[in-house]
Amino acid sequence: MFLHQRCCCYFLNLGVKAGLDPLKAYIDDFRTAITFLNASNQRIAAYKSYCMSMAVRPRKFGVDKDYPLNKDGTPLLTDNHWIVAEKILSFLELFYESTIALS
Repeated sequence: MFLHQRCCCYFLNLGVKAGLDPLKAYIDDFRTAITFLNASNQRIAAYKSYCMSMAVRPRKFGVDKDYPLNKDGTPLLTDNHWIVAEKILSFLELFYESTIALS
């Protein structure tokens, strides 16, 4: 029995979606933070300046949905959010590399 490459990529995609479902609240918080960052040219300039000072290439982040901000208008990402973000990144890197190998 043969398994097509397209089917393998589809199964990988299903696995990633299932793995990210429990993390939806964290992902929504990051989307809110990105929306806040992109809402002002001054914030974007400050972000680019910070990236340059840290010798990191600034990335443009896009968010399809507009999420409400906290009461004070600033998103608050706790240390726990960043720990989860690192775990999500390592989770997604594995599947990204697998998808590239299968494509």
